[in-house]
Amino acid sequence: SQQRIFAAASQICILLISVVVLTNIVITLGERRLQEDWATQRYSELQAVGTLIADKVSFQQFRTQMFATSELLNSYLHLPTEANQIKLQNNWDIVVDNIPELLGIALYDPQGQLKFSTDENFGHHALPPSLLGSSRNMGGNEIYTSPLEFSPINGKLEPYLYQLAWLENPDQTVRGYLVAYNSMSRMLKNIKPAYSSKQAPLMMLDTQGLLYSGALESPTTGRLPETMGGSLKQSYPALWRKMATSNFGQFHGDDATFVYLKVELTTQYETRREYFLLSYVKNDDIAAK
Repeated sequence: SQQRIFAAASQICILLISVVVLTNIVITLGERRLQEDWATQRYSELQAVGTLIADKVSFQQFRTQMFATSELLNSYLHLPTEANQIKLQNNWDIVVDNIPELLGIALYDPQGQLKFSTDENFGHHALPPSLLGSSRNMGGNEIYTSPLEFSPINGKLEPYLYQLAWLENPDQTVRGYLVAYNSMSRMLKNIKPAYSSKQAPLMMLDTQGLLYSGALESPTTGRLPETMGGSLKQSYPALWRKMATSNFGQFHGDDATFVYLKVELTTQYETRREYFLLSYVKNDDIAAK
């Protein structure tokens, strides 16, 4: 009868709807599980990257101190002849050519004026007055590590930090400053292949939300800074609010899942440097899996 046919059709429709709903629930739960698995793995990777960066900065401090106590530099400071300067600069050129992240080395006089450097892109920056003369809080064997800064190299902004060593006389008066410049982007480039892939971008931002590394020419997700120095605070306020209130965590956006971790590059109070490592995976990629 028509009544039985209608009842059977209604039951079939209900069954189909139940199957569709159940399938969507299973897919949604699967996506959430994949997101959690990816975020857990990626957080561990960011921890490893952060540890390696801090270790590299610590080693660079040791290396800068070695530059400051080298025999060639001491020979030049005791006898600043042209021949001694050439020997010193030739040695620095060899060192810079063989260390990828080392951008340059410069020598400043006691007044903070540049004497000479290995690269014309560096050395023209004035040293902060707080590091000079009697106003400084550091000295001796201590190494000052700067915040990240930008310098144009070959038409692109290069994120770098510099480390400064005080060259002191026996009576602790300053006879000059040695400064070594190190590329942060090159450091991350050397570290990244072992801990991530092209599908897992690695970005570095300061505690104000400015992007210092990881800018993509063709971003795979919107609302992220597209250029060096771009502000995440302005482009993605919701993500930045989450990051600004915690040292690590996850953020599930409309089109991507983000994982972030705050890392500290140096532990000295005078030179405390904190930055965020940020990575993400597109929700479409999770859904495809």
